[in-house]
Amino acid sequence: MSRQSRRAAARQPSAIPPIGNPQAAAPTTIPGYSGGYGTNGHQGALNSRARGYVYFPQLDTRREITTYTRTELLRKARFLYANHGIAKRVVNGLARMVAGTGLAPQAATKDIPWNALAEKEFARRAESPFVFDVGGRYDFYKSQQALMRFRFRDGDCSAILTESASGLGRLAFYEGHQIGSAQFLPPGFAPNEWHDGVRTDANGAATHYRYLDYSQTFPLGYPTSFTDVAAQNVIFFADYERAGQSRSLTIFAHAINNLLDTAEITAYIKQGVKLSNQYGYWIERAATNAGTPSFTGAGNTQQIAVSDSENLTVERVYGGGQIPDLKPGEQLKFNTAAHPHPNQLTLLEFLIRDIAWGVGVSPELLWNITALGGANTRFVLADAQGWIEEQQADLVRLYCQRVWVYFIAKSMKAGRLPPCQDPEWWQCNWITPPRLTVDFGRDGKLQLEQLKMGVITYSRLLGWQGQDFETHTNQWLNELKFVKAGMDSRGLTWADLQSWRNVNAMPSALADAATTEASSPGEDGLPNDPAQANEALSALLKKSGGAEKFLAHLRAQPEAA
Repeated sequence: MSRQSRRAAARQPSAIPPIGNPQAAAPTTIPGYSGGYGTNGHQGALNSRARGYVYFPQLDTRREITTYTRTELLRKARFLYANHGIAKRVVNGLARMVAGTGLAPQAATKDIPWNALAEKEFARRAESPFVFDVGGRYDFYKSQQALMRFRFRDGDCSAILTESASGLGRLAFYEGHQIGSAQFLPPGFAPNEWHDGVRTDANGAATHYRYLDYSQTFPLGYPTSFTDVAAQNVIFFADYERAGQSRSLTIFAHAINNLLDTAEITAYIKQGVKLSNQYGYWIERAATNAGTPSFTGAGNTQQIAVSDSENLTVERVYGGGQIPDLKPGEQLKFNTAAHPHPNQLTLLEFLIRDIAWGVGVSPELLWNITALGGANTRFVLADAQGWIEEQQADLVRLYCQRVWVYFIAKSMKAGRLPPCQDPEWWQCNWITPPRLTVDFGRDGKLQLEQLKMGVITYSRLLGWQGQDFETHTNQWLNELKFVKAGMDSRGLTWADLQSWRNVNAMPSALADAATTEASSPGEDGLPNDPAQANEALSALLKKSGGAEKFLAHLRAQPEAA
């Protein structure tokens, strides 16, 4: 076709297919693909000049995150954690809510004596950071909060299962930046088997993790070597949102830009406040000829000569709160700029709400809870408690339970712990920190009523308070035994304590025990306490047929016979 023919064809009007009708256009087909192209009525699949272009080029979850993407997100997340208060509150605050002082194990096998021995052996290994951690930084309970901080800030972290010279369990902790594919591969490892520091099999399960060595780095900070560790020896702590993920991202992945914007907006607002306060007022002069000021009246002009020489005194120089003397034609202007503007604060509030919702908790829990009422506060805390329990379940499943099994197995193998008579020796319950509450009196009263009605058990009630049921019960019994031994040595009875109930602050458990013994029937079937016996007789005689019943009771006694 000649150039003139192409121009003539271009000038011809062409038919525009109607929107939403994919059959109006004849798309180019791909061999082996029978679907064709088209929006099928979904306008969200169309591009529009009314909004920006959506760039998300990779839908394969395994290849979605590149090394550059992870490095940049991690670098910015650590910058915000180090310099921005709301970012540090998200990481440290949520980690403390989830882990607290640490989840405590409670052996739950059918071998009761072995349970106590296992808990003591685990405590000997887990409560000392120099025994538990190869680096000597964390014990078992402190490591839980540390792992939550690492995962929230970096996206993931890990602990390698090692052992001491005597064959007992130990852990070595590594942060997210210490895992990567590096720039070189060992012989026999195909490049496509490794991605983002994780080697996977055909099913996507991790088989090895690559740990980078930064001990002797090049000037640019690249790792000089690496070590591959089998997945069975690694506790990899991550939040897998999708099935194809081998690693997870920082909790700030959705909020990096918003956090940077809040930091910059806050800096600009502070700069405006400082400038407006630095220049609180100024002197404004009328526009006149150089020299003397002029005042324009009704149709005439009056010239006034003003001398520049003034007599200054010490009082005028050092006096506080004095307005400067103004010359004719001068006015004093005060800076009344409103900083910060309410709209700016509203924008900051919106950005922080978006950050918090992306994290998974209510904004008030991280930012400002003072504006909530009682009912709203309870709803926010109930929502937060659900999120916390979900995170605690992951902490138990991915970390705590594996540490328990590993340490107990090593101790039994080394002979420090006898074999368990229960084949399911790994069974263990975990006591979480106390639940969040803003009204302990109201919640505590409700829980006690539920306990009386049998809706909840002592184990669950004490678990909500972060206490061990067995430890609590044993201590209560030991205290009761101590009190009883002291009473016996002094010749006291429960009835003696009952008479002092209204005078001294007697524990309710002891008072109930004293009341039970005093009201228990004696040999004649009446309460031991005289006052209670008289009340029982009076109540009996007032009832219909009470006298006959009382006489029958007396005839039944051995003395009457």
